[in-house]
Amino acid sequence: MMQMLGAGVKVGSTASKAWRFWTAGAVLLAGLLATGLVARSTKYAVDKGEKEDFNFACGEIRSKIVERFRAHEQILRSASAFLAHSGGVSRQEWRFFTEKQQLETQLPGIQGFGFSLLIPRSQLAQHLQEIRAGGFPDYDVLPKGDREWYSSIVYLEPFTNRNLRAFGYDMLSEPVRREAMERARDENTAALSGKVTLVQETAQEVQAGTLMYVPVYRRDLPLETVPQRRAAIRGWAYSPYRMDDLLGGILGNWGQPSQNRIRLEIFDGDQVVKQTRLYDSQAAPSEQTDLAIDALPRSQSRIVLAGRPWTLCFTRTGSQAGPVDYSKAWLVGFGGGSLSLFLGALTLRLLNALGQARQLALELKQSAEHYRTMLDGSPHAVFLTDEGGR
Repeated sequence: MMQMLGAGVKVGSTASKAWRFWTAGAVLLAGLLATGLVARSTKYAVDKGEKEDFNFACGEIRSKIVERFRAHEQILRSASAFLAHSGGVSRQEWRFFTEKQQLETQLPGIQGFGFSLLIPRSQLAQHLQEIRAGGFPDYDVLPKGDREWYSSIVYLEPFTNRNLRAFGYDMLSEPVRREAMERARDENTAALSGKVTLVQETAQEVQAGTLMYVPVYRRDLPLETVPQRRAAIRGWAYSPYRMDDLLGGILGNWGQPSQNRIRLEIFDGDQVVKQTRLYDSQAAPSEQTDLAIDALPRSQSRIVLAGRPWTLCFTRTGSQAGPVDYSKAWLVGFGGGSLSLFLGALTLRLLNALGQARQLALELKQSAEHYRTMLDGSPHAVFLTDEGGR
């Protein structure tokens, strides 16, 4: 009988231990599951905040570019009105007008501010004679060739350094510039050209370029139709832009890698390829960086400036771009995981203590029943005495 009872207690104890382990494991699993859900929610909040900050910064940059080009368009319109109203200005008057605009402080980054005169073939010889007689004996309209119409950059301020290379250049002779000039003429609007290499460029530090044109018409002529505008066109007020200098003037020190966490690339048109890239705020990354950059937040935006579409590509980069800061999510995961382990261990310890108490109570009960059985079944009288014999 005693052997059977002992066997029953042993079996019950084994089952109890298994139940305690399963219960503690369930507490641990529930804690880890709750931790995972909270950590995931925290990661989502971090990603959302990071995306909102990234999109806000991209929007600010986009707005600065759009606003600056609107200012460029406005200043060229004022130059067009000045030229059209006067019927003709001298080089000194153009320089005075340009200086009053204070472009270096108000609109930094502009390569020049000029006027390109339209010249029919029949008037080319007279035009050359007039300019050469005005103090430029080596002046010529370039590139040379027999064409029905010529254009010549006759005014360009500041008339120094690189800009001297553009004096007399026929922009109608180059297809990309010609398209923008004809669009400005036919639509009576500001027109931005596609990607070009400016004649101001030298062999060193060559930058991508673009130009903005505003038509200058002869005074008091009708401009309601395209043929009327073509008949009235006298030339174009224009500005050439070296893109690195221009964006440096618009964005300031933002373009320096140490000053920002966003790489800006600008492409002419809708194709995002190397051939159409106008600007890159940071040096070209290595192939390894290009592979890793796919995991970083990116944004693409299309804008239209003076009738010309540009594609702006933003990539979160810089010294802090690596991976998004998930320290809060990791803290939640580590803290929740540690707490789950602690609760699981505490649950197991409490259940073990409770099991030991139940086992002790069972053993006492079995012991009492055992002695009661012995006493009840004994044929002899049994007396209990204390140490004093009472």
